[in-house]
Amino acid sequence: MAGGLVQDGSGCRVVTRDSATPTCCLFEYSVQVEEPDCVSFAAHAFRVPGLGAKTGEPGGRNSTISKRGLLAVGASVGLSYAMALAFVGKAEAHLLHPQGIAQKETEMTVYTIFDDTGEDYSPGFALLDGDMKKVLPIGFEFHPVTNRAKLSDGTSVKKKEFYQGVRVDPTHLPTKVIMKGRKRELTDLQRAHNIFLVSDSFRQVVEGLEPGIHLFKPVELVWEDGSHAASYFWFYPCVRLDGMDRKHTTHELTDVGLWINKPGGQYVVNLEQVAGHHVWIDPRMNSFDLPFVSGAFKRAMADAGVRGIGYHELPTIPRVK
Repeated sequence: MAGGLVQDGSGCRVVTRDSATPTCCLFEYSVQVEEPDCVSFAAHAFRVPGLGAKTGEPGGRNSTISKRGLLAVGASVGLSYAMALAFVGKAEAHLLHPQGIAQKETEMTVYTIFDDTGEDYSPGFALLDGDMKKVLPIGFEFHPVTNRAKLSDGTSVKKKEFYQGVRVDPTHLPTKVIMKGRKRELTDLQRAHNIFLVSDSFRQVVEGLEPGIHLFKPVELVWEDGSHAASYFWFYPCVRLDGMDRKHTTHELTDVGLWINKPGGQYVVNLEQVAGHHVWIDPRMNSFDLPFVSGAFKRAMADAGVRGIGYHELPTIPRVK
């Protein structure tokens, strides 16, 4: 059995190559199914019938079903909402690239990450020592007026403490940070001063993927009453990669080589340009300094039980074989 999905404005069209067993529907990406066992499992669970009329695709039958519709089908055969979502997730984990090129998830996906603590709002923080204004990139000669160092690729490094994909002098990073709000179980990814604070579990995963590349500096997290909350690390990604595909990214690339957001535009990562890397900063992303990570990063964090990382997946262009 073979099958696939093609994106459609109202959901997606279910494309089946086996007249007896339609595939399960994923509702956002243009994909094809990689493992028949997963497809059979999901299709049986939802009993998705052949919906809609033929649309002329060679050798196949097309149908349209939205995410809500797929979950409704699941409910109609006695599945709970949670179980239905689980089945959809299992099918999603065994999909091919939108262009139909067979690749594993860890090879074909790129994400930006953010701290997803589960809180309705961020209670805030306070730095008890250190001086973030002195946490500056090392190994660069900054212009005395612009406070920038121009690089050979046309990008520049600013005399600032925020993420730029370069190593900073950690001497003045705070050693103690107050975590405001109620005492709670902290997830593995926190943020203070727009810099990530990470657990040792997070650090070990990154070190396992890219040993000795990124900067980790110990920091003690304390509650407002001064009691110990956790021992974490300041985390600075130290890789700069120009990762966006020039042809397929529909935002604007300026004359100085920086991307500027355009309404309705999208960023598309070229996998050839980021191959072999797992955590990086894109220096051409104007006013965006959150890290990009690989599918292998996401898988390794999940396998290690690391909690509190939010992921936003970006479209990708495959590597040239």
